[in-house]
Amino acid sequence: MDSLDKSKIRRGLILQALRLEIEGLTDITLLAFLQGSRDPVTKTELRGELDYLAGKGKEFVEIIERTSRMWVVRISPAGIDLLDENPRDNPGVTVGR
Repeated sequence: MDSLDKSKIRRGLILQALRLEIEGLTDITLLAFLQGSRDPVTKTELRGELDYLAGKGKEFVEIIERTSRMWVVRISPAGIDLLDENPRDNPGVTVGR
């Protein structure tokens, strides 16, 4: 599996985790979640995925707090729609079904 496929799967897992805790999660919690799924991801890589998911034109997550020590993110309505296969699909995110 190449790195693009890994990123797409990782982004899907992030969205699924955020959907479980609608008020939001810290990057530290998401990091533990991904590592528990046997994905050896660093905090820098995770934050890159979160920036992608929050990026202009995607806006699948909202970064509600961003400090050097911790980020807090929550899923947006567009992220929920993506998980539910509503209006749009995104080739940069793979969601397990």
